[in-house]
Amino acid sequence: MQNHEVAIYAYNQLKEILVADGCDDEQCLLDTLEGETDIADILVRLQRQRDEADDSAAVLKSRVEVLQQRKARFEDRSERLKMLICDIMQRTDLKKLESPEFTISLREGKESVSIAVEEFISDEYARIETIRKLDKKAIAQDLKLGKIIPGASIVRGDPTVAVRRT
Repeated sequence: MQNHEVAIYAYNQLKEILVADGCDDEQCLLDTLEGETDIADILVRLQRQRDEADDSAAVLKSRVEVLQQRKARFEDRSERLKMLICDIMQRTDLKKLESPEFTISLREGKESVSIAVEEFISDEYARIETIRKLDKKAIAQDLKLGKIIPGASIVRGDPTVAVRRT
């Protein structure tokens, strides 16, 4: 069992005893438990670790952005070099070049449909797509007004932690 698990267990045990003895005021519980356990120290240490993780994530995010830009430059360079190779092979009427490392072949481009004026194309060649998107704001409003909407309900998300910096 880790340190914080032991502290949480002790905290919960002490809390049960205090509540059984009639100490049900939240501030009374907090003051007593803080004095008897090291839960506050554990929470402070955990928050500091969280801060360090957030800082590391921010640094890595910045680094990832720089690396993505670098990757894009290499991809662009590769594409430009490919176009240059293609251009040279076309101008020299060279269809294939073999080397010990690789073979470069000039291939014909793939066929594709080119649409000059979309409005001239008959509807028989059109595909109509319908997108159904629910209006959650309207649903929430009606649910809060007491309207029953089958398949929908108001739910509360999981508890979260808020940290205010002093």
